[in-house]
Amino acid sequence: MIKTDKEELLIGLIGDTHIPSQGPEIPELIINDFKKKKIDYLFHLGDYTELKVLTKLQEIFGKDKVIAIIAPIIIGGMEAKPVVAGNGVDKMIDSLKLKHVNIKQLGGDLLVSGYVKE
Repeated sequence: MIKTDKEELLIGLIGDTHIPSQGPEIPELIINDFKKKKIDYLFHLGDYTELKVLTKLQEIFGKDKVIAIIAPIIIGGMEAKPVVAGNGVDKMIDSLKLKHVNIKQLGGDLLVSGYVKE
């Protein structure tokens, strides 16, 4: 999870980005503001809709500095939107797997952090 020797952390918060339906990417104004303020961590609070949003943020701020928060709700069904959009996989063996997983309860939500196995 978060490891630091600092007494204070500056955490950037972003959410409901809905990329690409609300725009092609997160506006540079927001990215540059986070850079200018030298945030220690970036929490994406949900509705990123495509994995490429998180991947791009990790490229900018570092893989260990971007944390995605996903609500533990079940909205299944054949036409339901998945937590991460995209083509998906046909077989479970082909799915992305996390390593170094940490789970923390935040009120009614869960914070799941980890690294995608490459």
